[in-house]
Amino acid sequence: MQMKFKSITILIPLILIMFFLSGCAASGAGSASGWPGLSVDKDTAYFAYNKEVYAINISDGSQKWQFPAKDAKSKATFFNTPALTTDGQLLVGGYDTALYSLNSQSGQVLWTYPALNPQTGEPDFPSPPKTDRYVGSTLVGEHGIFAPNANNYLYAFDSKGNLLWSYQTGGPLWARPISDPDCSCIYISSMDHKLYSIDAQTGKANWSTNDLGGSLVGSPALSSDGVLFVGTFGSNVLAINAETGKILWQKNISSLQAPPSVGQGSTSFWVWGGPTIKGNRLYFGVQGGYFFTLDTTNGNVIGTPFKADGAITDSPLVTDDAIYFGTDARSLYSLDLDGNVRSGWPKNITSKIYTTPAISGDMILIVTTDAKQLLVAMDTNGTQKWVFPPPTAATPTGSK
Repeated sequence: MQMKFKSITILIPLILIMFFLSGCAASGAGSASGWPGLSVDKDTAYFAYNKEVYAINISDGSQKWQFPAKDAKSKATFFNTPALTTDGQLLVGGYDTALYSLNSQSGQVLWTYPALNPQTGEPDFPSPPKTDRYVGSTLVGEHGIFAPNANNYLYAFDSKGNLLWSYQTGGPLWARPISDPDCSCIYISSMDHKLYSIDAQTGKANWSTNDLGGSLVGSPALSSDGVLFVGTFGSNVLAINAETGKILWQKNISSLQAPPSVGQGSTSFWVWGGPTIKGNRLYFGVQGGYFFTLDTTNGNVIGTPFKADGAITDSPLVTDDAIYFGTDARSLYSLDLDGNVRSGWPKNITSKIYTTPAISGDMILIVTTDAKQLLVAMDTNGTQKWVFPPPTAATPTGSK
C-alpha cells in the first residue's frame, strides 16, 4: 500500500493507523515515515525536509545554500539525516528513489544513484522497480558508503557513486546502519523483525537474528564491549552479542511501565528511535511518551520511567551532564542523567519534534516541521539564540 505525501501533520498519524490496521507491527510492511533529518559539522548544520536540503551557519542561523535552488524544478523529497564524507560530500537519500551526493560547501550535485534521466530529471532505477524510497539515513564507513532502502536492500557504494554490492533483507530498511571499529562489519535493523551483521567489504551476511518479535525501525547502539542494543515495535528492548548475534537479555517495556488501561499489545510501547548508550546506561523513549533508563548489563530499569507529554519518535541526545529529546506535543525536554527533568524545562516549540536534537559547542539544535521556524538553536539552558528562517524571511520554497 503506497501513500502520497501531503503534509507532515497528517502523515505520522496515518502511518501509525496503517501499521495498526495492516498488522505491520507483526509483518514489517508499510510506507515511509516523513520527519526531517539533521546533522552538524564544525560550524554548519545540514538538514533535509520535504523538498529541500539546507546548509545553515550555526553561529547565527544564516543560510549558506539550499538544494535544489529556489527556482529549480525537482520532484525529489527528503526525509532522512544527511551524512558527511571526509572528502566533502553530503549524502542524502531521496523519496524519489535516488541517492544524492552534494558538495557540502556549495550544495551542487556531484553524483546520483541511479543517474537522473536528462529528459525527465527523474531517476532511472534499473532494479529493483521504481517504488524504492530512501527513508533510513546513509552510513559513511571505512569501506564505503552504505545506504538502506525501503525496498529491502542495503546498497554499498564507493566515493564516486559506483555500486559495489547490494544485500537483500526480508523487509523494508528504515534505519541508518552502524559500523563496528573492531571488524569490517556493519549492523542494520530491518522491518522483517531481524537484525543483520553484514561484511562491509563483500556484502555477505555474517549472521542474522531470529524473529525479535516486532519491526525494527531504529538504529542499533553498539557498546565498547561488543554488545548491540535495539528496540522493536513488539515493545521489546534487546541486548545482542555483536560477534555472534546471540540474545543476551530481552525486556518487554510494557511490562516495566504499563498503566492498567494499556495492554501489552498497545502501540504505546513501540520503540521508534534507537537507544543511546552512556556508560552502563541505556536511554530511549517510546510511542506513548515514557522515557526509560536501563542498566546495560541486565536490562533492569534504573529509577522511575519519566512520562513526557507526547510520543518520542527518535533517539535522545545524551551529553556528559544532560539528556535532550523532543515530542510530538511540541515540547523539548532536558533531563539529568538519572532521568529527572531539569529545572526550567521542558521548552515549548511551535511544531512537533520527530528528530533527535544535535549539539555543536554549547548550542542545541532542533529541527521541526514548521515552515516558519524549521531550525531552532538554544543554549544548553534552553535560551533561544536564533531560528531559521528568520522571522522576516520568506517561507522556504516547497514548505507547507
